[in-house]
Amino acid sequence: MKKAEPDYDVKKLEKLLDLMADDQLKDEDVEELQEILLSSEQARKKYINFNFVDDSLHWSYAEAALDNRRENQSFRETVEEPKAKKVISFTWLAVAAIFAIAFSIVFTLNRQSPAVDASIAALIEGKDVVWESPVGEKLEPGKIKLTRGKARIIFNCGAEMTLNAPVEVDLKSHIHAQLLRGKVKLYAPKSAIGFRLETEATNFVDIGTEFEVSVDENDNSEIHVIDGVVVARSKYTDAVVPFGKNEAGLVNAEFGTITPVEKAHVVHPSLLPSGQNKPLLNKESRVIFIGERNTDYETYLQMINQAIYDYNPDKAPTLINAGLTYILGADESQYDEFIRRMKPTHAVLSLAVARPSFDIDHNPEWFEERLNELCDKLEEDKVKPLIHIGFPMSDESKILARFNSYKRIMQKVAEERSYSLARADGIWENYRKEGKVHLLAQAKGIRLTYTGHQAFARSILDAYGYKGQEVPLKLRLKPLPGIIHEWHYKEYEKVEKLNPQSISQLNTSGWNKISLPMDVNKGHTSKFVNPYMLYNHQAKSLGFGLEMSGVYSNTIRAVSHFNSEGGSKFLNIGGGVKEIWLNGELIKDGLTNMFRDGRHPGGRRYAVTLKPGKNTIFLDCTMNFFVSLTDDLYWGLQAPDAKN
Repeated sequence: MKKAEPDYDVKKLEKLLDLMADDQLKDEDVEELQEILLSSEQARKKYINFNFVDDSLHWSYAEAALDNRRENQSFRETVEEPKAKKVISFTWLAVAAIFAIAFSIVFTLNRQSPAVDASIAALIEGKDVVWESPVGEKLEPGKIKLTRGKARIIFNCGAEMTLNAPVEVDLKSHIHAQLLRGKVKLYAPKSAIGFRLETEATNFVDIGTEFEVSVDENDNSEIHVIDGVVVARSKYTDAVVPFGKNEAGLVNAEFGTITPVEKAHVVHPSLLPSGQNKPLLNKESRVIFIGERNTDYETYLQMINQAIYDYNPDKAPTLINAGLTYILGADESQYDEFIRRMKPTHAVLSLAVARPSFDIDHNPEWFEERLNELCDKLEEDKVKPLIHIGFPMSDESKILARFNSYKRIMQKVAEERSYSLARADGIWENYRKEGKVHLLAQAKGIRLTYTGHQAFARSILDAYGYKGQEVPLKLRLKPLPGIIHEWHYKEYEKVEKLNPQSISQLNTSGWNKISLPMDVNKGHTSKFVNPYMLYNHQAKSLGFGLEMSGVYSNTIRAVSHFNSEGGSKFLNIGGGVKEIWLNGELIKDGLTNMFRDGRHPGGRRYAVTLKPGKNTIFLDCTMNFFVSLTDDLYWGLQAPDAKN
């Protein structure tokens, strides 16, 4: 692929970077540098890599001579080969000079006395300051934790950092710090341009500015720029985002996504409508989605559902999720439970998206045989399959090769059986040509981003004849019917299994209370600019109980007492439910976790009988749960909420 021409003045930027490295930038140079970086993503990447390499060269060698205890920072930490040669084009004579200076310092210091000042910053105390451990006036590399009050640090480069308790910071060098938790305000004068403030998911590199950064208990970051420009680079993707004066943004630690507050979501041309609507589905259609983790999350299913309802609500089909609950190669009883008894007329097979990303024994022959077995069963039940080809979750050569192997098999099966194909791989290729595939998959390479879910939805809508429908940007979800509203819960690190006797003796007084559906505008999701793009926000909207714990290994034990007229119902569960009891009777145990057994609402459905009057449900779960009681076994995704 031909390399794109730079969209900025390369020589001008290189000159400014050289001046910055030599601390010779004038005020007008700073303004020019800011303008270039705000206007060009290529320039921002070059700038950020320059700072990382410059920092590594100076302080991995020179400062190591001052303090051998300091952790060495290598090229590998900041720049991936072979990209470094392509991205960083400043004069390598300057690099050689830095090395020469560094080794000169090492040589000189080796002849000096060991009493060398290793401090990188000075502490200016504030009022009512309390530190977790004693802190001196001169600060060396290491962690400091302020538990009360406000304090100010001046780094040797001139940068000033104000700490607001409670806050914990890891001081790396005179021009580099990591915010572990809490909130800081940073002012970087001209002498401190290039100061790097690191968080769990992102590096913020300064250009003569003043800004605030906070890190919450889930390692998510929030930045507010007061003046100047800050460039943010995700540690998990190639995303490089500038923040100018009065702009703010949020960084998701789990996914690595950087979301500017002032910037609207841009829809890629590949996701836009491409033709007229010629629907192949109708009100009698029941489409079951058989897939992996991304199907289980249900986001792209909800997008498809909403787009079809918006086209014609009177002819919208029923969409049913069997993602992750039905596993490829499952036995006949599991096929009966998760597919056959749901009475589908159509099936979407999305079976090789996350699979190539896992380091397992990949066996194409096994996959092809199991896929054909599933298709045989579907055909026997007169279910019409649609094979969905997604896209690789990473363009890493190993993952890409695995994905292409699976894709060839799915294409072969579709051709031999005369099945239709839904193609999301073409959308991926368009993103790849523009260097934007990181926008489709989350940081760890096993889950889709919101945009990735949109790409899946686009490909399936097109395959079913809805080419003229827009893929929703914002889902209009509402609580599912039959949810049980009032719960009490308690968190345990270790807990004994429930049994009829322990249930009868449990004292739940003093347990925490949770009411469902939860307020989507409170809690963790409220901290994000576009919370509707997060699974947590979607789960709240549907009626999940969540945000009870941030520790996956802990157990949440929850109880609900509710009144009923009695009679037969279906108990539907989802989330991290491990076992569930109704009126002292075990309904189901042995559900290991939501990643293996399916988290989507109604992933497991059981016929139960309620008592007239008071009924009690006890459950153990990991982090979140979904429970509802319905008259109907066959329900699927619900009609979206009304348009505003």
